[in-house]
Amino acid sequence: MLTSTPNKISLIRSRQGFTLVELMIAMVVAIILGGVVFATYQAQSSTYSVQREVSKMQQGLRGSLHVLTWDLHNALRDPSPKQEMRFITNGPTSTRWYNLAGVIDNAGQPGIAFRSLRLDLDGDGEAEQQQTILYQVLDPDADGVPGLYRTATPDPDDLDPLAPGAGGQPRLVADSIQAIGFAFALDRDGNGTLDRFNGLADSSILWAVDSDNNGNLDAILDTNDDNVIDINDDNGDGRITPADDAAGHLNTPATYDQVRAVRIFLLVVSERTFDDHMLDRHIYVVGNQIIQPPNDRFKRRIMTIDVALRNYIR
Repeated sequence: MLTSTPNKISLIRSRQGFTLVELMIAMVVAIILGGVVFATYQAQSSTYSVQREVSKMQQGLRGSLHVLTWDLHNALRDPSPKQEMRFITNGPTSTRWYNLAGVIDNAGQPGIAFRSLRLDLDGDGEAEQQQTILYQVLDPDADGVPGLYRTATPDPDDLDPLAPGAGGQPRLVADSIQAIGFAFALDRDGNGTLDRFNGLADSSILWAVDSDNNGNLDAILDTNDDNVIDINDDNGDGRITPADDAAGHLNTPATYDQVRAVRIFLLVVSERTFDDHMLDRHIYVVGNQIIQPPNDRFKRRIMTIDVALRNYIR
C-alpha cells in the first residue's frame, strides 16, 4: 500500500507563522483597543472624581446650613419683655459686611451676629449666660481659600480654667466658601404677617438686605415681584440696591427688630480645577451679590434655606 509524503514546501509554509504584514495589523488593532480601554478608564475616573468632589461640596453646604439654621432657629427671638436675644447691629462684632481678615468692609461678605442664651454655667440643664454668635467668611491663614467661621463669645472653653484656647476664636464650619448672603423677611407693622411686595397675599415676600453696610435694611431683592431672586432684579452694576426698586419699598429703612425670618445663601467652590471641558457659565445670586465666575474649571454649588425665627407666625 502506497502512502503519500507531504510536500517539503508545504511543511515549510505551515511552520512560517505570521507574516510581517499580519503582525503589523495585529499591533495596530492592539494599540487601538488599548487606547479605547485607556480612554474609557480615564473618562470613568474623571467622572468619578467630579462626582466625589461635588458630593463633598454638597455635604459641606448641607452641614453648614444645618449648623447655621439650628443656631438661628433656637436662639432668636427672646419672647420675654426684655427682648435680649436679638441681632447685633453695632460694634466690630455685628451683622455687617466683613473682608477676609474680619474687618468691617463694604466690599466684603456679609456676616450675621446675634445674642443667644446658650451657656449652662451651673450644670442644672438651663442656660443662664448670654453668648454672642457671629458667622462670617474669613481666610485667617491667607491661603486664598476662604471658609465659613463661627465665633462664640464667651467661648465655652473659657468657662473651664483648664480648657485650652482663647475666648472668641473663630472656628471653621466649612472650607472653600466663595460667597455668603443673608436676606430678611419683615413684619414692620407688627400684625403677625410678613410684608409682601404690594401688600397682597399672592405677591412676593419682601426679602430685605443691608446694601450700604450701615446696620439697617434698605433694599429688597425681588424687585420685579416675580417670586424669583435673579439677575433680572439688578440694573447691571452687580449689586441689588435701593436703586433697583422702582417702588421704593424701603425708602424708610427697616430695623433688625422687625425681622421674622432669615434666608441664607451659601456658594461653595471646589478645591481644584477639573479638566472635563465644562466651564462654569452660571450667574449666581447670593443675597444681593451678582456673581459671574470667570471662565475657569472650578465646580460651584449654591444652596439656600429659609429659617423661621421663634416669633414667626405666618
